[in-house]
Amino acid sequence: MAVSGFFLMMVLYGAMYTFPALTTAMAADLGTTRTTLQGAFAIWGLTVAACGPISGRLVDRYGLRPALIAGSLGLVSALIGLGLDQASWQVYVVLVLFGAPAHMLLSLSAIVAASRQGAHKRGGALGVTGAGIGAGMTLLIPGAVWLSTIIGWRGALFALAGVAILVSLLVLALMPQATAPAASKNAAGPWYQLLRSRPFIVLFIGGIGVGLMDEALYQHLVPHLSATGVSLGLAGIILGVVSFGYTFGQVAGGWLSDRWGRWPIGGAAAVFLGAALLVIAIMPLQGVGLVLTALSAGLGLGATIAIRSATLGDVFNGPSLGLVTGAYQWAYALGGSTIGWAGAYIYEHVGSYTPVFTVGVATAVLWAICLKLVVAMHKAQRAQVSTVYVNR
Repeated sequence: MAVSGFFLMMVLYGAMYTFPALTTAMAADLGTTRTTLQGAFAIWGLTVAACGPISGRLVDRYGLRPALIAGSLGLVSALIGLGLDQASWQVYVVLVLFGAPAHMLLSLSAIVAASRQGAHKRGGALGVTGAGIGAGMTLLIPGAVWLSTIIGWRGALFALAGVAILVSLLVLALMPQATAPAASKNAAGPWYQLLRSRPFIVLFIGGIGVGLMDEALYQHLVPHLSATGVSLGLAGIILGVVSFGYTFGQVAGGWLSDRWGRWPIGGAAAVFLGAALLVIAIMPLQGVGLVLTALSAGLGLGATIAIRSATLGDVFNGPSLGLVTGAYQWAYALGGSTIGWAGAYIYEHVGSYTPVFTVGVATAVLWAICLKLVVAMHKAQRAQVSTVYVNR
């Protein structure tokens, strides 16, 4: 399941997040602005979140394979549709109607499959699955951008659609027929009680910050570096360094958190990420310093994402895990979509991306606090369940 999830996340995120990297060329061809197209991507992110609870319930009820088939068809349709678009409004339609449902169905399938492992290996399974995101962004985004210089942005999207078809067939062959939901006393109760519980609310607040930090890096690091004098080609390579660190951070962070705890590793990851964002915000970087900062940001971000998902699985593992995971996507969408559009808007009016990365530092602190609180709540909840069991 972890191998299946790795390949699935690789093609899904690599394909969809190529879109922001191509918006400059798309805007010139379609006669619009990058802000307009970033607005489409922001709405796509919110629509992804809106599809979360419904997609999660479908995964819980019907299993992984139906969700994988429907999501794969939607992803391929979205990439082909974007390549055929002739106006900016068509970009909005394709991303909302095809891209968003496909993204949620595919990502939830991978996350739920990995989360339903035992607590002693959940972080590692989610780390391997999430590492596919970094691999896709390291390989597919630079590859697609390079290919767009040869056959245009439309041709690059068509090529990604072909890759998506091949990987989808591979994943369907590897993914088990079904993954039974694991019972959990800690997740007992109707789904609506889970969504209004204190652990979910605190994790949700922290998740907004995680989404903001993630999208600040992946949507605005290249424009920020270009604005500070770094060549576009080198800026793309630096984003690849972030993705390389992200890939390693997912695996290492998830695996280490299984052994040493979610909070110690998660707190260290937040420090790595926050320090890197602070350096990016206040210092013009060149050479080795730029590479090390990008690597630190990727390591911290990757470990943060893996531990966020593992903590959600720890607390809410049970028959409604898919729905809870789907509802939780609203947190990422609120943070990521806001900073995606706001970053472009701020630069057009202020002439700098420094405020974007400064806010990222504050949200790194926010996430660390939320993680600490949820881990403490979960320990107290487990102790209470154990006490009741012993008394009985």
